[in-house]
This record gives sequence, C-alpha cells and structure tokens, in this order.
Amino acid sequence: DLYRFQIHHLFKRLVYEIATWKRPFLSLYLFVAWMKCVHLSSMALLPTYVIGFFVIVMLNNYFTFILDEKVHCGYMSLTMSEILGALLLTGGGNGSSRANGRPLEVAKKPLSEKDEFFEVDHMEFPFSAKNHYKRMSIKDSFAKSYISDTQT
Repeated sequence: DLYRFQIHHLFKRLVYEIATWKRPFLSLYLFVAWMKCVHLSSMALLPTYVIGFFVIVMLNNYFTFILDEKVHCGYMSLTMSEILGALLLTGGGNGSSRANGRPLEVAKKPLSEKDEFFEVDHMEFPFSAKNHYKRMSIKDSFAKSYISDTQT
C-alpha cells in the first residue's frame, strides 16, 4: 500500500512539474506531441509519443541518478556495459584471466601483532572466529559513559 501511495504521489508531482514547465524538455515534448495530434486530427501517433515520453523519463533518471556524482556520492549502481560485460565476457572455468563471475577472496588477517594466522571456516558463519577473540562480559562491552550514566 505504501508503494501505491508513493507512485501516486510521484505521478501527481510529475504532472504538476510538466504543467508548470518545471521540466521544460518534457513539457515541450508533450506540447509538440499534443499539437501534432491536433494538427492531424488523429490519435494514431499517441502510442509512439507515450513510448517516447517514457524513454525520455528513463534517460532523465539515468542522467540524474547514475551519471551525477553529487547524487550518488561515489556509490554507483552497475552500468549497462558492466552488466553486459559480466554476462557475455565471463571467463567461466576455462582458465582465462577474466575475473568476472568468480567469488571474492578475502585475505586472512592476524587479530593482533603477536597473533598468528588461523584457519577459519567462513562458510558456516561468515568472518567469525569466536575462539580467537577474548571473552567479555556485557558490562565490559558497554561504553564507559553509558555505565556511569546508568549508575547515577
């Protein structure tokens, strides 16, 4: 129900922005499409203009959310070329040098300077090594400021 409300709100906002020319390219496109339909006295081109409208909206979203660094702050989603490269150019198991599709490998790190590397089965519980960390009580794991606040 929340998605339906959100989509309804976004649709109303898009219609408002087009009607008030806050998105001038979309407003101009719809105005020219409408005038062309009026000039021809036909609705035969309406499906073409509707598809063109959705393509323009998707391109606008692509330029806004994928290409603009101010919006995505360095956390970009996959581009179409990366998706196609991973699907079509994967080396697979034939011994090629491509790394697409292979799982990531994480190097083992010592817990402290004096610790040795240890073998851990990361498949059962990822990155857990309960026997190699010191045990603490709940009171020891709290921040010192929290303990002093609760005692007063």
